[in-house]
Amino acid sequence: MERSYIAKNGKQYRLGLVIGRFQPFHLGHKSIVDFALKICGRVIIGIGSSQESGTSTNPFDVRLRKRAIEACLKDSGVDMSRVIFSFIPDFHNDDEWLEYIKNKHHGINIVISGNDWVKSIFERRNVNVVKPPDFKPGIVRGTVIRDLMKKGERWEHLVPKSTLEVIERNMKSAGYGNSKIK
Repeated sequence: MERSYIAKNGKQYRLGLVIGRFQPFHLGHKSIVDFALKICGRVIIGIGSSQESGTSTNPFDVRLRKRAIEACLKDSGVDMSRVIFSFIPDFHNDDEWLEYIKNKHHGINIVISGNDWVKSIFERRNVNVVKPPDFKPGIVRGTVIRDLMKKGERWEHLVPKSTLEVIERNMKSAGYGNSKIK
């Protein structure tokens, strides 16, 4: 179902969407964003569950998640004029959620995701979805990282260095210390 499109800048798509909770932004997320930037002129990074923070599944607030992603991309030399950040709240209704995204961001040509739920929602509405190459679900997962953090075990190797720095700086200032979440 994927349409071939070459934009004036030589990219295959004008505007792509990568969506996730990024709790935290890890190396798997980074590879997806890198792929999106290869095929898209501009990329929307949709930070999902934007209203959530301070829980075991969503420990980080949306602004920290954005700072972590932004730091990583800047450290990688990404032209930030190609990146759009979008805070996307939960709706608990797939159609309302999708309408919110489509109304907020017109002209999305492609969604880049390895998530079957995201894929099915967008494909039902005739939005192209591409699975990033070498996507290996389960190898690097936010759930695993958060569990390691709770246990005080090593997790730092699973996230980009700049993400680690943003998280550690925030956790120390919040009184967590030693990169361990509650």
